[in-house]
Amino acid sequence: IGYGALFTVALTGKLAVGFLVPNFNNTEKYRGLHLRDCLVTGCSMAAEGEFAFVIAVFSKDQGLISADLYASIVLAVLVS
Repeated sequence: IGYGALFTVALTGKLAVGFLVPNFNNTEKYRGLHLRDCLVTGCSMAAEGEFAFVIAVFSKDQGLISADLYASIVLAVLVS
C-alpha cells in the first residue's frame, strides 16, 4: 500500500502542476479550453515519467545499469 500511495501522490502532483498553465484563451479560468490545456499538460507530465520508468526497467534487465542507479532513477521519476 505504501508504494501505491507514493505513486498516487506523485501522479496527483503532476496533474496539479498542470493547473499552473497560463490561460491563453479568451475563456474563464479552469473552464472549457483552459481546463483542457491544464489536464493535457498534467497527463503529459505523467506519461513522461512513465516512459523514463520503462527505460530504467529495460536498462536494469539488460544489465546496463546497477541496482543502485535504478533505485535512484525510480526515486527521481517519482519525485519529479
